[in-house]
Amino acid sequence: MTVLHERWAVSCGTAAISSRVVAVDPLTRTVQSEGKIGEIWVQSPSVGSGYWNNPELSAKTFENYLAEDEPSPGLTPPGSPVNRGGHS
Repeated sequence: MTVLHERWAVSCGTAAISSRVVAVDPLTRTVQSEGKIGEIWVQSPSVGSGYWNNPELSAKTFENYLAEDEPSPGLTPPGSPVNRGGHS
């Protein structure tokens, strides 16, 4: 474990080769620099496409893009979801 800004940070391994994982500031939708704390965004074939019968929460959680990649989805190929680390 590493202490960052008096918070504990825990590693859970490495991402699969087919995945992209970045820490993002959710307010600005920009990638955080190394050592900064951010929301975890994942692009991967193994990411779900949304929540069952909940299109509003699905859109909020899974259909995100980085500010630098506007207007097309930044972390995903067209039509693929982005998972914001399980947080809405």
